[in-house]
Parts: sequence; structure tokens; C-alpha cells
Amino acid sequence: KRVWSIAPNYVQTHHQAGLVYLKKGQDERQQAQQLQAQGRAAEANPLLERAEQDWNQALTYFYKYHAIDPVFEPNYTRIGWVHLQLAELAQMRGRPEEVRGHQEAAEKAYIESLYAWVCRLPANDLMHERLDGTHRHFSAEMFENLGNVRFVRGDLAGAARGYKLSLWQDPKNVRAMKNLAAVYSRLGRQGEVIRLWNEV
Repeated sequence: KRVWSIAPNYVQTHHQAGLVYLKKGQDERQQAQQLQAQGRAAEANPLLERAEQDWNQALTYFYKYHAIDPVFEPNYTRIGWVHLQLAELAQMRGRPEEVRGHQEAAEKAYIESLYAWVCRLPANDLMHERLDGTHRHFSAEMFENLGNVRFVRGDLAGAARGYKLSLWQDPKNVRAMKNLAAVYSRLGRQGEVIRLWNEV
């Protein structure tokens, strides 16, 4: 806050503030899970409420970062992760509309990062490199994240595509191989499952 009083758009501070609230919510969720495992649900509930508040605060800061500098990949990763945590809390509370909203927001963050929409705007093509046709931020991790959120949403074909694109970027991504095997298992494609586990 002292930095912001001098330089309100000092961009990295917004991401770091978001990380503080992300980790705070993570700690509270972990403590709540420990209490629930001990049968102390009444004590766990206030911690879950604080985790929800802190994760929403994390999103506020991550979106502030995004408004100033929309090309930093970890910011998209963390926006997606926080939305998925909030989706889990909404699922626990029986709020299906909130679950869908957070899952959609996570998927949108991953896609925006991958396809570099902001970078490709004509106003940002200062060197006339035709960025709209060539510029992307393809990364194995972000494609894997996209596969994960689609898997959670029940979009098995979309999840498979995300994992295959992750393996296109990093053919030795073992997590993506395992996740793709899980998708193929659900789709009944046992030959592909065996092939992937042999690769693993």
C-alpha cells in the first residue's frame, strides 16, 4: 500500500498482493479440511468463509494486474486456479450457477493467455509484424490447465484436445499423459490408454 501511494500502477505489486491473498486462502482451506476430518465442521465453516473472501480479494488484485499488463502468463494461471477453488467451495454449498461461472472464468483465462488476444490487437502491433496472424503464447502448462478445467466441466473431447496440445508443446509431460489416459479410459479407448501408460 505504501508503494501504491507513490506509484498506483506499479504493476508487479498487484500480482504479489494477489499472491498473498491466494496463499492466505489456501492456508485457511487447509485448516478447514483438517477440522472437517476431525468432525469439527462448525469450526471449519468460518475458515472456509474467510478463504472465499481472501480468494475474491486475490482475484481483485490479479485483475488489476491484468488491466495494466495483460501478457504475464503466471497471472492467468493464478486467476484460473483461484476460480477453480471458488468453484469447489460453491459446489460444497450447493450453488451450481456459481460453480459454472467460476469454471467458465477459469477456462476463459487459460484461453486468453494461450491465444494472446490483447497482444494481437492492431493497436499493439507497433512494428507491423501482423501479430494477429502469428503471435500466440502457447505453453505446455497452460494447455494442461485448459485440459484440466474442461475435464472438471465434463467436456471430455475438449479435455483430450487440451492434453494433446500440451504434449505437442512438451512430449514428456507425464501429468498430461496420465490425464489424457484418464480421459481415454472414460471414452472407452482402451488401446490409447495402454499406449499412454506404456509411454509413462
